[in-house]
Amino acid sequence: MAQKEVETKFYGYIGDDYPGSVIIKDFVKNNVTWNQNCHESTGISLVLVDQSGERSVTSYQGMNDEFELSAAELEDLDNDIAVCGLGLLPHLETDLKPLIARAHSNGHTIYAGTTGDTNHLYQFIKEGKYSGLDFLFMNNLEAQRLCQLPNLIDCGKELVNECGIKNVIITEGEGGATMISQNDVYHACRCK
Repeated sequence: MAQKEVETKFYGYIGDDYPGSVIIKDFVKNNVTWNQNCHESTGISLVLVDQSGERSVTSYQGMNDEFELSAAELEDLDNDIAVCGLGLLPHLETDLKPLIARAHSNGHTIYAGTTGDTNHLYQFIKEGKYSGLDFLFMNNLEAQRLCQLPNLIDCGKELVNECGIKNVIITEGEGGATMISQNDVYHACRCK
């Protein structure tokens, strides 16, 4: 978004290690502002993509394991949020429903992508902490681990019907992607 000259802000910790310096350099280059530096390690993710385009993610959050958005920070967020991307972190105790409701009241869209760690994530989703999300993105392996169901459409329907997610998009590598909403299922094939 920042590369499209949309005002972009990052909420989270950036460490004083090498990954942190790379992130800050990129933020400065693209005019992204951020709210916190720390003297610890920056979280990193290893993203592997196979020949079919299927990705797998292993994450180490580093200092962001301790990150929380305070009520004051939520209140300070501008009303001109166009889109909000959330990394779904299993430790996050912040109630995101006020942020989601505020963005929706201003006509904005909220999307989120999963991390590779689904152990606690599904519990938080089931508790309604991400209820109201417009889009939840994940790959087929993450969906199956998250819901413990082999059928991707059933996974998506469970997240929509039981967890309050409006649209679930599950990528399937060369198989394309499937979007599941309350009343519809769409599948897009990967063009070659």
